[in-house]
Amino acid sequence: MKIKLWRASYLFYLKAEALIQKEMREEAKRKDREAGQKEYGKTYKLAHSEQIRNSRLAYYRTSKGKEAGLKKNAARKQFGFIPLNNWFEGSAGHHIDRERVIYIPARLHNSIRHSLITNYNMGIINNLAMEFISNV
Repeated sequence: MKIKLWRASYLFYLKAEALIQKEMREEAKRKDREAGQKEYGKTYKLAHSEQIRNSRLAYYRTSKGKEAGLKKNAARKQFGFIPLNNWFEGSAGHHIDRERVIYIPARLHNSIRHSLITNYNMGIINNLAMEFISNV
């Protein structure tokens, strides 16, 4: 009886060991594949860096690209992005609070230094932005 128990536990041990070895092999293969893909990506970026840069710049000059850039910056600063009016040529997105954005002329936006995070000059710039919106 003891021999059968020993044999059964030893067989269970061998099966468990085989499963562990198989998982380790699969993990090593997965890491090798990822490393190969990373290496390919690095070589592609090195070989085509100018083309990648030009295509990104061209995209960020379009209206969709500008909006995407504003969304990206808003997300980085943990702001929302709910536009209250449409983008127009020569405009800049101005956050009147943490969620809502008003597109105002870039010259107006840059004329007064302000910060939503520290609430520096926000009352002044928001009044000018609302005045611009009401006149349009």
